[in-house]
Amino acid sequence: MTVGPKDMQTEHDADDVFELIKDLTQTLLNWSWEGVVGLENHVRQAAQAYGYEAQVVMSAEAAVVHMGERNVLLTGFPGIPPLAALPELKSLMLDISGGTLDPVTARQRLAEISATKGVHAPILRILGVSMISFGFSIDIIGTWEACLVGLLTGLIAGWFFLWAERSQRNALAVPLVASFVVSACVMLAAANGMTTASAGLLMIPAMFVFIPGDSITMQALEIADGRWTAGTARLSYSLVMLILLASGVVLAAAVTGGDYAMVSPGAETGSTFPWWAPYPGHVVFTIGTALAFQMRWADVPLATVITLIVTAIAQLGTMAFGGIVGTFMASVAMVGLAVWASRAPTRAPAYVFILTPLFCLTPGSHGLRAFESWFSGGQAVVTGEFSDLLGNLVAIAIGIAIGMTLTSKSRATR
Repeated sequence: MTVGPKDMQTEHDADDVFELIKDLTQTLLNWSWEGVVGLENHVRQAAQAYGYEAQVVMSAEAAVVHMGERNVLLTGFPGIPPLAALPELKSLMLDISGGTLDPVTARQRLAEISATKGVHAPILRILGVSMISFGFSIDIIGTWEACLVGLLTGLIAGWFFLWAERSQRNALAVPLVASFVVSACVMLAAANGMTTASAGLLMIPAMFVFIPGDSITMQALEIADGRWTAGTARLSYSLVMLILLASGVVLAAAVTGGDYAMVSPGAETGSTFPWWAPYPGHVVFTIGTALAFQMRWADVPLATVITLIVTAIAQLGTMAFGGIVGTFMASVAMVGLAVWASRAPTRAPAYVFILTPLFCLTPGSHGLRAFESWFSGGQAVVTGEFSDLLGNLVAIAIGIAIGMTLTSKSRATR
């Protein structure tokens, strides 16, 4: 007689299963920068695969796990996981649900996955941040001056990006310090006649990796899903990060003796690049994301194709219906394409394919520009930037929610 997963479930010790789901919950909590919606389902499904029922409640920085008479409270600092670890985690979850892995072995594999560190060398990751800054410069400014400044200041930001990963204390301090250093360099360059655009605008691309725009979007999705505690907590944290970034610009102006008017990003002057410029820019952006956030090279081609398709939909939708509708259409397509791409067991989960196009759609730069304008006294710009932030935030959140519904996924980004 063939022994299937259901026949094996009663053979597993409850303590072993509980230790596994506890470690799984801790890993998911540590990797929950994009929100907790759907993560509890993964833990419950893992327990059910071994014949046990578990209750899990996750907030922004803590989780409670209950199984039978066993309970544990876990805490963590949410971050973005190494993208190369997620295909391994997906494979592990498939093996668990398929009944081919006992809980002790599963826990050992999980420990190896959770400890995933350097897929790419530190110098390549710094280069990746610089490439992200270059690609983002094309999107929000669109001049060769901005691209050159973004490329150079991105190298500085890349060093701080790696420094932030060393500890939770560093992660909290880096946005202010990195913003200060990058802005000081740009302001000194402006004071010596080396740049023409405002420092408050030129420093934004380099700060992209610290701008929590994607997290703000997913927090809106958490709140829409009824996860008020997690959503509002992370939203508050993201707003603090934006204030710290803007404060670094203000401090740089004070230390370098620059005019506080330099802090304001000012009104957009318009891109000097042709309409097709974002496409090669987003190719560079995707490769930079792969390096900075530790994506497998095997996932880069498909991630690039999805990013370019989402870019085209956003561009065409914006031309036809306006920016908010274009962003909404792109968000729905982003989720659908990512879920489709992840259906093969050997491919990365949808989260890997969503991250780069979500970065490209992220509204966080509007939030940073609004705070810069606020601090520098440019009140006329503040309302417009916050309005754009809110509009894009809602459009992306609703688009992702609809995309998740259409693809029948409770957690399309995992």
